[in-house]
Amino acid sequence: AGAVAAYRRALVLKPDFFVAATNLGTALVQNGQLDEAAKVFDGLLVSDRDDKYLALGRSKLAEARGDLDGSIALLMEAEKLDPGTPKYFSIAGEAEYGAGHLDKAAELATQALDVAPGDYGAVMLMSGIDAAQGSFDKAEAVLARAVAADPTVADFQSLHASMLHVLNRSPEALVAIDAALKLSPGSASLEVTRADILLSLGRSEEARAESALVVAVEPDNAEAWLIEGQALAALNRVDEARAAYKTAIAHDTGGYAAAAKGYLTVLDRTAKLTTPPG
Repeated sequence: AGAVAAYRRALVLKPDFFVAATNLGTALVQNGQLDEAAKVFDGLLVSDRDDKYLALGRSKLAEARGDLDGSIALLMEAEKLDPGTPKYFSIAGEAEYGAGHLDKAAELATQALDVAPGDYGAVMLMSGIDAAQGSFDKAEAVLARAVAADPTVADFQSLHASMLHVLNRSPEALVAIDAALKLSPGSASLEVTRADILLSLGRSEEARAESALVVAVEPDNAEAWLIEGQALAALNRVDEARAAYKTAIAHDTGGYAAAAKGYLTVLDRTAKLTTPPG
């Protein structure tokens, strides 16, 4: 509402202020005032002026009205007016993804990445599609290119670490997660990932210490408690491992709890097998 008022004031002072009118139309779309936005944009079209921001605003209006094809056509119009800018492809890709059109989304994300391998929206979209389809090697390749293009983005580094970890390339994953932690120190989610990677490398004591740091700050972090239990079990500290698994279960009703229950079952069976009869 504040933005709408500001642009209206600007137009009172200068009625032919094209930029203010374009921004007003976009702000009206964001406020859900679609009919008013359409009137503003229609008025600007009379000027017969090609403008990427006008195309973008009209694209947002079309999307808000449920016209996906029209929205994407306008995004491509904006791209023609501003060639070499990847965001139009990535925005269109995200819209196609939201509509469930994964092939079209992937095609548009690829176009964005061809222009800029480090475009945030396209990297997230393409790596997410690849990972969801089980193509972890393709997702890793997208993220590796993104990291090379811009190594200062913590999300690129952390997701790259996760993909490397899934691909059982744990030494490389550790390097990547350490880079992510330098960019985002103290991140509990990154520290949990690091603990999991350390565990896969057989560095159980370090994994336990890392997960312990997390649960000290976030005592309801079920994933950290799960890894804590795995590390303690690997160190043959069975009673502590059992307690960690039970804590994970207490703080989760999904996948972490299910995994913890499975590990508890393994501990119980192992205890029975190793307990002397009588």
